Amino acid sequence: MGVTIYCEKSREVIDVTMSGFFRLRMKAAELAGKEWGAHYAKLANAPLFGSSRTDFFNAFDDKTDDLLAQCAVSVNIASFCLQSDCGGHVGPRTCKEILDVIGDYDDDLPYGYTGRADCATFSDFKRLLGECVKNKCDLVWD
Repeated sequence: MGVTIYCEKSREVIDVTMSGFFRLRMKAAELAGKEWGAHYAKLANAPLFGSSRTDFFNAFDDKTDDLLAQCAVSVNIASFCLQSDCGGHVGPRTCKEILDVIGDYDDDLPYGYTGRADCATFSDFKRLLGECVKNKCDLVWD
């Protein structure tokens, strides 16, 4: 099971693993600002069960609200990072903002399925964001 990310109009698509999608959003969070990146990275160690999980997410949400109030992260970037892994979307303005945050960053890491010839890369993700900006449409994932 993974995540299919696509441009709503052009239907250009990339397939990434669940961990690949998390890593894409982690990198966007990191590039959006040191404080937001460090905060978002805490999700990798979230408790799986029980009251400690509830406490973790209550504290996480409070800190997210603080960072938004301090303008340490934009609402658009936070929305991209914090939406569900399945059934999410962002508009073309958010795609443009993500592209601005990413800038010239690129890497050689696989975000998709390494056994496939079309294994998604960070540059594929950037290209998809650009398609959404160009076509003035949503980036969608499910």
